[in-house]
Amino acid sequence: MFGFYLKFTISFLVVVLIASGCKSSLIIDRSEISDIPGGATQVYAFSPVSADSLFIYTSRLLTQKGWIVREAKASNQISCDPRMVKGGVHIKPLIKIESNDEGSVAIYSGVWSLRPMHQDRIDFIVTQAENRTERITWKGYKTKPGLAFQNLIMMAKRGPQAQIRYKN
Repeated sequence: MFGFYLKFTISFLVVVLIASGCKSSLIIDRSEISDIPGGATQVYAFSPVSADSLFIYTSRLLTQKGWIVREAKASNQISCDPRMVKGGVHIKPLIKIESNDEGSVAIYSGVWSLRPMHQDRIDFIVTQAENRTERITWKGYKTKPGLAFQNLIMMAKRGPQAQIRYKN
């Protein structure tokens, strides 16, 4: 009889441990998933403000969120140093700001990695094989590239009155 309770207790604890270790890989609203085309690599955030205003707004917002921002005003590009984001992936976003008829658009893209993307390559030989980076691409919300893409979406949504679209 004691053996039955011991087996039951161990089985129950294993199930609880497994369930508590499961994390959701969904960062955006479930309703948004159907809008994202497979293989999408860019998030477009359309805003009714000038390109200059959107550039300043985006740069300041990213800085306030803790990103190390590098601005290239002449080409209207903002790049960020890599860092770990929700879902345990490291991303290095690139944002291109363009004017359009209704105001402007911020185009979010970038690369992702499972490991930190080192700026100094002192340990280049050791990390070269481990530190492969890939273009951020929508491959479903349960994938690591999908997690990276969801983080780009969350960044893009913070734009002023942003209307979100996706492109390959």
